[in-house]
Amino acid sequence: MSSRDQRSDTAHALSALSRDPGARERDQSDTLNPLPLVSGALLTAYGLKRRGTLGYLLAGIGAGILYQGLKSNDLLDGNLPRRLLHLGATQMAPIHHTTVVKRSPEEVYAFWRELENLAVYLPRIYDIEVLDEQHSRWYFRAPGERTLSTEVEILEDQPDRLIVWRSMEPNDISHEGWVAFTPLDEGASTEVDLHLRVLAPGGQLGARILEMLGRFGPLSPAPELARVREVLEAGIPDRVEAASSTLH
Repeated sequence: MSSRDQRSDTAHALSALSRDPGARERDQSDTLNPLPLVSGALLTAYGLKRRGTLGYLLAGIGAGILYQGLKSNDLLDGNLPRRLLHLGATQMAPIHHTTVVKRSPEEVYAFWRELENLAVYLPRIYDIEVLDEQHSRWYFRAPGERTLSTEVEILEDQPDRLIVWRSMEPNDISHEGWVAFTPLDEGASTEVDLHLRVLAPGGQLGARILEMLGRFGPLSPAPELARVREVLEAGIPDRVEAASSTLH
């Protein structure tokens, strides 16, 4: 990809994302109030250690404070993973990876644009429910046999060249990004340029850690792009040609 093409696709993507900040602007209601959580836990632990009538009374009071803290912070009813992921989340962590696929941009774009393909071939994605042409709900695998979900809106769709999206509120994983498809070798191959920006918990430090994990660690999209390249070059998905004909 030439530097001019990179600047053009990046400008288009940033322009689309700037029209609606989406995941980058968060409601302050996601901020946790740690006081009842900490005080309740400490008082409960102290009472259990002290034992006796007074100790158990203090433990009961501490448990009540802890429960009210969990309730007021909306950490009950299965909301704990989402709130922890949003704890102190104020900055987007950029993640970027590029690969080359020995298929035409039309084929690669068609495969990517038919979102169900991603759920079939990418192990981190549990399922994708297409709601309409612009909206879909994504389900991600999480530790402990849990799933995290987010509704995604496509902000810009340039056939065979660029797809820009962002998550919608509320969600478990706030993110935005774009993927660009650039022809190589007179259209016989495609450079796939993937940019992700994920809202990281833990403020600036959390964003730096997430960025590093996205470059070199377990959150890197490199295995996913390698899988997409493998699938397309092997010619596995028979739906690509059909998708390409319906998208043009």
